[in-house]
Amino acid sequence: MNQEYYTTEEQIEEMREQLRLAKQESKGGKMRTPKGHKSHITNRYVKFAGSFLFLLTTVILSTVLISVLVIKSSGELPDLLGYQLFEIES
Repeated sequence: MNQEYYTTEEQIEEMREQLRLAKQESKGGKMRTPKGHKSHITNRYVKFAGSFLFLLTTVILSTVLISVLVIKSSGELPDLLGYQLFEIES
């Protein structure tokens, strides 16, 4: 016997009330920094630096991958910073 249970309107209203109270508590407990505040500016620079480093790493790795594939397709042994990459077949 498969019985289906549905949420009643009273239960939905109770859940909405709980969500509203939780939102009010979370807003009251947090201290927000104003936009011109020093920590806000520092957070923006840290976020920018992180994004820049990620982009730089992605570009470098893509360049290395492309160069290795091009050298390998020409039949030569690819090397990275003096280290040669070998494929062992047995």
